[in-house]
Amino acid sequence: MPWHWHSFKTTSTTTTTTASTCTSCYSQTVSQILPSTLIASYGFDGDTVDTLGIYNFTMINNPTFVQGYFPNGQALHLNSNLSQYLQTSYVNLTYRSWTVSQWIYVLGFNVQDSSIVGECVSTTTDQCLHLNIRNPKLFMGFYSDDATGGTTLQLNQWYHVSFVYDYSIKKQYIYLNGILDGVSANTPAGPYKGSVGNLTIGRNFVVRTPLNYFNGYLDSMVFINNVRTACDIMIDATLAAYYSMDLTLTDSGPNSLDAQASGQTNYTNGHINQAFEFNFAISYFQTGYGFTFLGEKNQAYSFSLWINPIALTGTVLHVSSSDTGLDWCLPVIGFSSSGSIIAQTLNSNLTVITAQGPILSLNTWTHFVVTWGSTNGLKLYINGTLVTTVSVTSFSANNGTILPKYVTLANPLSGVSCSKQGLIGTPGQFYGRIDEFYIFAKELNTSDVCVLCSYK
Repeated sequence: MPWHWHSFKTTSTTTTTTASTCTSCYSQTVSQILPSTLIASYGFDGDTVDTLGIYNFTMINNPTFVQGYFPNGQALHLNSNLSQYLQTSYVNLTYRSWTVSQWIYVLGFNVQDSSIVGECVSTTTDQCLHLNIRNPKLFMGFYSDDATGGTTLQLNQWYHVSFVYDYSIKKQYIYLNGILDGVSANTPAGPYKGSVGNLTIGRNFVVRTPLNYFNGYLDSMVFINNVRTACDIMIDATLAAYYSMDLTLTDSGPNSLDAQASGQTNYTNGHINQAFEFNFAISYFQTGYGFTFLGEKNQAYSFSLWINPIALTGTVLHVSSSDTGLDWCLPVIGFSSSGSIIAQTLNSNLTVITAQGPILSLNTWTHFVVTWGSTNGLKLYINGTLVTTVSVTSFSANNGTILPKYVTLANPLSGVSCSKQGLIGTPGQFYGRIDEFYIFAKELNTSDVCVLCSYK
């Protein structure tokens, strides 16, 4: 899937502000990659063409393509047993700052290195670029001038990976899923000085050859000629989608997963600018098909939205692997039979776990955040305050196969007959307004929640 970038917070006649006490990456805008900073970009949607047309890759030993991290696109599949890799001409990354980011999915670790990016013809200090996995942690090397990640990677899991070199302070950085995972061992580190050699994806010609082929999938790889900040990378990796509801179905996050609405849905006054109003049966808002992380077991997630109910009944947010609301399905947010707001998740025993909140005021805007992570469990925040925590250490998102998920607001559709309803009192239509909807591939912390709740 190609890289797309949009404004994170829209601007209109209403000014968006945040409380001065809140500090979070989600208080800033999505930083667009300017054309002048782009070195090369690859969607890997059935080809290995650079979107700029400069550094097109040649496929060696017939690599293939599979469904990617973004299910409406594809990913490159490299099989190490077949010595598959990509090759293009020399790319000048010397004496400059740069960032290389991509999504990776490892099927098997090589006994030595699993090479992601290589540009190396010499075992001379600072003249051999190798970005790879070793032991099995992320590794960023210029040769005898390296950085190692601190997290042991797992097989069969998507990761967002960024390698950053800051030439101004001579420092290397490794980010995993938006979090700083490693820094350069040397001070100063680099700069990289390699002036010749082909750039390769999936192997390195010199370091730990020949057992350094990558075995797995690569998706949405980008090379830029500056330092992408820690907050930029956090947003790239974890903001799955953002829908302002301001007279548009557009996803204003980094992934362009535009939504659709059906039935009697109307735009009306929102908490910020406009909102969607659901006042008729079978009216709903459904995101694009693309949330792979919601199909991975034990993957952290969060939802944030403003709701203004005119009745305390129905399903507010429903997750499913089918656009009908069925197959794998779970009502995540809704109302209990007593009218209290609830949040739900599904543990490894396929038991619905519920966090119960208060009874909301009718015709009043309320900010609602639900988060899940294996350490902290299921959490429910109301208007920025944590009101309920339930211990649950697992999330069962599939039956062994990653099943990307649809997210539907205001109606579960055929999912009204989903077998896992939990404590939803009357599954079905939500009546009221919804605004400022965010989906995150991470467990939000209290500062993140504070920022999202403080938008006015």
